[in-house]
Parts: sequence; C-alpha cells; structure tokens
Amino acid sequence: MVFTDCATNTDFESDEPTFVPHDDVFGVWEGVVSEAVTDESVSDFGRHVVIEHVWPRGGGKFFTIYGHLAEAAVAVGERVTVGQRIGRMGQTSRSADARNWMAIAPHLHFEVRDAEGRAYDPAEFLRRFLAR
Repeated sequence: MVFTDCATNTDFESDEPTFVPHDDVFGVWEGVVSEAVTDESVSDFGRHVVIEHVWPRGGGKFFTIYGHLAEAAVAVGERVTVGQRIGRMGQTSRSADARNWMAIAPHLHFEVRDAEGRAYDPAEFLRRFLAR
C-alpha cells in the first residue's frame, strides 16, 4: 500500500497489507494536550488533537497536530506519553467537500509546527525522532 502527500505528491510505502480507515492514533512525542476538539463542525481538521511538546536539549516548544479523528481520547491539560493512544482515525471536517473526499480516501492529517507556527516536514521529523 502507498500513501501520498497531496501537497508534494510524494509517495510513502506502508507495511500495511490493507488500509484500515479507523486505526488507533498514537502520540509520537511526550507532551501536554493543548487542544482537543470534539465538535467536528468547528474546524477544517474536524475532531482533532494538538499536543504541546518541549525539545529535550533546547527547551523550545513545538506542537503536533492530529486531524480528522473519529474520536479524541484525550483532554486538554492531559499529559501524553510516547505511544499513548490519543484517538481513532476518522473522516471528520466542517467542510462537506473534505468529508466527501475522505469517504473515498480517509486519512490522518499530521503536522509538526514550532512555537511560531512554522511547519516541519512531518516525514523527516518521524524519521529523525520517532525511534529515539
């Protein structure tokens, strides 16, 4: 199975033999939940979770965003550990067009941003830091 980053048209191979659209979603870095939106109608990300993290050496903040969840399993202020279940992948969004598209190609929207809101390449972040 191959997943495509629509913004860059980059393909990512998966070891999964089939696509299961409602897989559990896990935190990739320890931190504190700064946002847990359970009403899909308030955001283009639908139900989503934002976790605030601190770089271990520099002490600067960064954030991971997990969007289009069927369920958010954490609450604002909750401490999250690496690998902790934070929700379930879904097809939620306030945008009807996005929901129609995700009915065909459900996915998890994952972002990594610094304290100023600048995006990191999420694939590079996972390659460099997930297996720490």
